[in-house]
Amino acid sequence: MTSLSTDPHGKQSPSCKPSRVGQVACWIGASLICGMGLGCVSGIYGDAPFTPPSYWDEEHFDDVAGHRICYLESGTRHSQTVIFIHGWSGNLQNWWDQYEDLSNRYHVVVFDLPGHGKSSRGTVEDYTLEFFMETTHALMDALEIPSATIVGNSMGGAVAMLLAARHPERVEALLVSDATGSGHNGRIQHVKRIVTANSIRGVIEGIHYSRTIEKNRSRVEFVRSYLGTIEARPFLEMLASMLAGSLQEIGARDLASIQSPTMIVWGEDDPVMPTKGAMHFHRAIAQSELYWVHKGGHTPNMNNAAEFNCVLERFLAGSDPEICHPHHGE
Repeated sequence: MTSLSTDPHGKQSPSCKPSRVGQVACWIGASLICGMGLGCVSGIYGDAPFTPPSYWDEEHFDDVAGHRICYLESGTRHSQTVIFIHGWSGNLQNWWDQYEDLSNRYHVVVFDLPGHGKSSRGTVEDYTLEFFMETTHALMDALEIPSATIVGNSMGGAVAMLLAARHPERVEALLVSDATGSGHNGRIQHVKRIVTANSIRGVIEGIHYSRTIEKNRSRVEFVRSYLGTIEARPFLEMLASMLAGSLQEIGARDLASIQSPTMIVWGEDDPVMPTKGAMHFHRAIAQSELYWVHKGGHTPNMNNAAEFNCVLERFLAGSDPEICHPHHGE
């Protein structure tokens, strides 16, 4: 089992250049370049209707915690349930590879957090980690899921940890990936309160998605469906206003109260959340293990889905994930 007291390189992972624009660009894929007027297409904002493309499976909607939540569901209710929570600016497409991989053996639920994807947007001031945590809890009630394994990435990882801390009876096991909430925010800390809708326009151009990953074509198509529509400005304004809150530090008491078996998965080259965050959570959560994903970046579930899924499946089965390392046995 990989459980380390130092990061995979013996030091903090390399990050971006120290300019303020570059600092945020690490997280949102250089989208702040648009705030400088470089590389952006015209027609960001407009009055056309928002008509996003369909997801890859049947879409369901339910009224949850005052929002209309979009979710996909596969498998049988009699199987072990795994629920996935995406991060800031993402949507349920972030978990496409995991949904496909687990669907024939588990009951899988992926959903859009309020204000994201196809879920409704309400009062932005309500969008705190606690609100997203209670929304997840309420969705479990709506779907009559008594307990589940909860998987979260980035802000979704922080939401997952809060759920395990505040509603332990609902969380059988916990996997968090490159999560916010440690207080170690790297260079994002310097700009989190000065981000504006205009400065993150690149988010809806999809410039933060690697073109080498096949499914990213659909992800880019989805975010670009905001361009020129009545939803473009409200969506970006929402993201800008909630960025600081998405980095809210989870208290030591909450982390210490997590009793679920926990796997902390972190991209060894994450340019957003410093590896100090992974070690912070590993020390604070009693039953936790730590695994570094090779070339996982900030979203190893998308950037290196094969290794991430291997770790997830081994964790669900109660097995050692060491075999998942690309150089295992060499």
